[in-house]
Amino acid sequence: SPEARSPSRSVLPDVPCGSTALSIREVEAEQARVDRLDMARGRRLPTALIGIGLMLLVSCQAPARTYPPFEADAVATAQQAKSAVETALLAATTAAKGNAFGNYLSPTLGDAEDTAGAVQGSFDLEQPPDRAADQLRAQLDQILSQANTVLMQLRIHARRGELDRLAEIAQPLTKVSSDLDSFIKAHQ
Repeated sequence: SPEARSPSRSVLPDVPCGSTALSIREVEAEQARVDRLDMARGRRLPTALIGIGLMLLVSCQAPARTYPPFEADAVATAQQAKSAVETALLAATTAAKGNAFGNYLSPTLGDAEDTAGAVQGSFDLEQPPDRAADQLRAQLDQILSQANTVLMQLRIHARRGELDRLAEIAQPLTKVSSDLDSFIKAHQ
C-alpha cells in the first residue's frame, strides 16, 4: 500500500521556500496524485520522493518583481498548456479513427490533464507584480480553465470506455489551442 512505502508522510513538516511553504496537505495531495498515476499504469515507483520533488520544483520559483518576467512566465505557461491540449486533440482524433485503445488513451489524456493543471497551478502561485499583470493573469487563467475542464471530461469518458465520444468532447480544444497560440504570439 502507499502508506507502507512512505510511513513518514504524515509527519512531514512545512518546508519554507522563499515566501511560500509547502503544507503537509499539498505534499500529500501531490503524493496521492502520483500514487493514482502509478496504480493506473501498474507501476510502483518511489513516489514519495517524486511527489515531494515536484512540489519543491513548482513552489521554489522566484517571484516576478516586474511585468516583463511575469509576462515571460505567462508565455511559458501557455506554451506548456498548448502542448497538453495538442496531445489531447491528437489522442481524440486517433480515437475517432478507431486507431487507439482505451488502455492507451486513458493515461495519455490523464497525463495531458495533469500537465495542464500543474502548469496552471504553478502560474497561479506567482504573485502578479502590478495591475497589468493581474489582467494578463486573468486572461490566461480563463483559457487554462477552459482547457482543464475539457481535458477532465476527456479523461473521464476515456476511462469509461466511451472512445467514440472523445472527438466530440474535444472540439472546444481547437479554440483553446488557437487562443493559447494567440496569447503566446501577443506576449512573446
